[in-house]
Amino acid sequence: MSVGIQKDTEPILHGYDAQFDPELDQKYKCPVCLAALRDPVQTKCGHRFCRICLKHSRGKALYGKCPVDKTLFDPARHVFEDNAVKREVLSLRIKCDNNIDGCDWRGELRDRETHLVGCPDVKVPCTNSCGHVCSRRHASNHLEVCPKRMEPCQKCGLLLVASELAKHQLFVCEKFPVTCPVCAETGILRENVARHVDVTEGNCPLVIIKCPFSDIGCYFQDKRKNMAAHHQSASLHHMQLLMMKIQQQNEMILDQQTQISQLHDTCQHLAQTNEEQYDIWTRNLDSVTGSLHPGT
Repeated sequence: MSVGIQKDTEPILHGYDAQFDPELDQKYKCPVCLAALRDPVQTKCGHRFCRICLKHSRGKALYGKCPVDKTLFDPARHVFEDNAVKREVLSLRIKCDNNIDGCDWRGELRDRETHLVGCPDVKVPCTNSCGHVCSRRHASNHLEVCPKRMEPCQKCGLLLVASELAKHQLFVCEKFPVTCPVCAETGILRENVARHVDVTEGNCPLVIIKCPFSDIGCYFQDKRKNMAAHHQSASLHHMQLLMMKIQQQNEMILDQQTQISQLHDTCQHLAQTNEEQYDIWTRNLDSVTGSLHPGT
């Protein structure tokens, strides 16, 4: 059967490059690629080649020339498929391509691709796309240490890429213990640092805070750890400030009582004036009514 001229879109292949056991007989080797014949064809001069090797040795020329003895041939009439040799080649015994890595599979060439689909020693890329390549049998072991595996942060539980965990904990994780930037105390959770250094509710000993008596006139400020000593040394001053504050408040109370008393007097005066005005209005109303209805 003539194979004719093949389409240009056909993928470029070559013979079977496998580990034959025993070694490949010369009669099954393609003279062009020196591998086992793939889809063998025979020219009119009796030489066999891989179909694709013969096609590409001809290029785009209308007629071909045998790569062995340079005999001219018409590819449409002088090239024939050799199915008998094709079956022989596919029946040849081979070792697994991954024999060097430990796979002891032996079988016919025709079963090679089927075996490789499940071969435990075939090289596969990491499913996390980290770039690592290893045998299928070791893939699960790699996934346990893969830098792109997903791991939970042991502090906050957030699921992250393993290679990003250290950065997350050092700069982001709110549950990670850090050092106070003011007093250098260690072991403070990042989320608690703001509260630790807060001037009102914090307990950082080196934060500058106001004296608790600042509302009544003490303008002293110092580190929180020094505030107890200030309370002792300024206790008399604080008492004086308190007395002044109490006196001011008493004066304000007296002033407010006076204002309340004045307001009370004003209210009584307004009430009396209102009653007087009401009486006048009532008398005037009676007078007007009598004039409109005499004898009633």
